[in-house]
Amino acid sequence: MPLNVNQLRSFYAAAKSVSITKASEELMVTPAANTAQVKQLEENLELRLLFRSGNSMLARYSPNHKKLRMRLMGLQEITLVGAGRKSTLLQRDEISVAELGNVPLIAPIAGSAVREIIFDYLAQFKVTPKVVIETDSIALNKRLLEQDKGVAFLCRDVVREELSETRLREIRVSERMPSLEYGIGYLNRISLSEASSAFIEMIKNA
Repeated sequence: MPLNVNQLRSFYAAAKSVSITKASEELMVTPAANTAQVKQLEENLELRLLFRSGNSMLARYSPNHKKLRMRLMGLQEITLVGAGRKSTLLQRDEISVAELGNVPLIAPIAGSAVREIIFDYLAQFKVTPKVVIETDSIALNKRLLEQDKGVAFLCRDVVREELSETRLREIRVSERMPSLEYGIGYLNRISLSEASSAFIEMIKNA
């Protein structure tokens, strides 16, 4: 069966929300229908795209995969956020990377793109993160942050609402923060179909 835009849309929604259920609600289809679309896409590409971790679905890929060609779509700004009620350090307008070694960090689980980016960033400054909790759940991460259990590096779009409502606050870091690149991968042996091209345009305009 050839690729179609519904397969791509189902995968994109599941990867973005890390949940088949949430993706199904967004697309207004049943979870079974959404799962079937993703499975069909995986069969067509001969690649496993989604991996289950607890109650979440993670989208993973290797940028060096010989069958795949990657196309950069954009950048997500990563920011340091927390409640900052308990720590006088986090109540300051700005802190340095070196000081982050003394701050409890709520970190993504191993395999997360954000984790790899942030841990590499801290390593450049010879800072060992003080990880207190690891989670792949954005919802749990936000609850822990609001309870002042630590700080977390998250994409700004993920916490835009919490920042605007001052439930969380952005903690500015003196040194330049990294960004998360995101893109789309497709097989080297095929040209992009009309559906795939439409999908890319949909993401660009989202």
